[in-house]
Amino acid sequence: MDQQNYAQRFQEAAAAAQRGDFARAITLANAMLAENQNDPNALQVLGLCHARQGQTNEAFAAYTKADALAPNQPPILNSLGALLKQLGDYAGARAALEKVTTLAPGFTEAHYNLASIYAALEDHDSARRAYERAIETNPQHGEALAKYAHFLEAEHDLDNARRFADRAVTVQPDNAVANLTLAELDARDDNHDAVAARLHQYLQAQKPAAENAALLWGRLGKSLEKLERYDDAFAAFKMANDIHKAHYAHMVAHEQSPRSPENLARLKSFFETVDVTCWTKIDDLNDSDPIFLVGFPRSGTTMLDQILTSHPDITVLEEKENLADAWTDFILTADGLERLPDLSAHAINHYRDAYWRRTRAHMKTPGGLVIDKLPLDIALVGFIHRFFPKAKFIFALRDPRDAVLSCFQQTFAMNAAMFQFLSLEKAAAYYDQVMGLGQLCREKLPLKLHTVRYENIIQDIQGEVEPLLKFLDLEWDDRLLRYHELAKQRIIRTPSAKQVIQKPYTTSIGKWRHYESEMQAVLPQLNKWAGLFNYTLD
Repeated sequence: MDQQNYAQRFQEAAAAAQRGDFARAITLANAMLAENQNDPNALQVLGLCHARQGQTNEAFAAYTKADALAPNQPPILNSLGALLKQLGDYAGARAALEKVTTLAPGFTEAHYNLASIYAALEDHDSARRAYERAIETNPQHGEALAKYAHFLEAEHDLDNARRFADRAVTVQPDNAVANLTLAELDARDDNHDAVAARLHQYLQAQKPAAENAALLWGRLGKSLEKLERYDDAFAAFKMANDIHKAHYAHMVAHEQSPRSPENLARLKSFFETVDVTCWTKIDDLNDSDPIFLVGFPRSGTTMLDQILTSHPDITVLEEKENLADAWTDFILTADGLERLPDLSAHAINHYRDAYWRRTRAHMKTPGGLVIDKLPLDIALVGFIHRFFPKAKFIFALRDPRDAVLSCFQQTFAMNAAMFQFLSLEKAAAYYDQVMGLGQLCREKLPLKLHTVRYENIIQDIQGEVEPLLKFLDLEWDDRLLRYHELAKQRIIRTPSAKQVIQKPYTTSIGKWRHYESEMQAVLPQLNKWAGLFNYTLD
């Protein structure tokens, strides 16, 4: 094949992949591989197609083979770095992308991809420099301008966020991230009419990629709710969720997760039948037992996290899989749960050591009381107790109807657990499963657990949090009352980010009543738990 013909075929395949015509791109790439099975360009196109369709394992295989065949090629390394970030391998992503920026200093996309890695690693200064370097290499690059604006909005640098978002839409009016950022900025100013107008117009005129479309519909739903247009808001939230369901169904079907409904069912069967009094008793345990902040998502865990973080003697670790070694070996394996009762001191200490290695790697500064926040570990309290029998649990509780509705309304980063929130029926069933397992373990095991009620925090922070501090053997500190001011100094990576920088407000209490007609089918299931937790049922 002559070089000109080859280049045309590669460009056609790459263009098809970029515009989302994956069938055409894959056909062209496979034809190129039929002629040369070691064609790195064809492998890169296949990797892009797989990555865009959520097939991360296939994408990783294609990119790594392409990189091995053509080492130090900036486009391949850039694609690999972006995928590694998606897989949660920030160290690998950072190494790949830093290599790209060294090999090709003018590679704009690599700079802003690297910036997002720095931001995820909470290296905010490096993130700013990388974004600015990206824009310096190409001042008219709409994607770089938009992503920098989005980063600045998350950092609460609102004037500069608007400046760069305006620049982005001037260069690229259809840029989804820039339009979303401008909508977020208008929402911060309580200008929800402007948000609704912008997003209605945008969504009618454009067809953004699935992830961006879901975010835009979700943002629209929140503003319509603020405008008390509840029927329209619910329709917008449903649209966002339907997009996510279609986009992520394949990925979630193949995900191995300790919190999937299937594995939670296995855990429930295990704890229903196991005789915990026969578990081997271990006295010689390494290191200390941690504190876990748990509770169903959207039950105030992020707000409580920020309140507690304002205490000078507390460090809260936000949603890290520090227990991954243990749950991989015992929950994700066929006979793992059956091996739990007879674990030796050596085995338990092995997993305790692995936990603390992961935990300390995430701590910026050592010392103080460490609280491990991963809300859905409320379902794993019995499993955690086997390895940390003296652990303390903080249980964040909210009216089940408000919690489930709020989960339905959010656009979470997707995994097997968050996938359950894409319909009210599945969300309510998942609440029942998670809370049922947590309640079962509380009844069977001597857990050290303190409940903090979301509604009480909203109405009286000190009255609700001071008893919690006593449970943690700490004294009250008035800085906890100013948590929303201190939160502005942090990037918060949960859907509650905007709420926790504001003073507490009561409009989120009983919000489910605005959607009572849409929730009719799930209310009997949720009212069971509302009654158990002493919420009003009228």
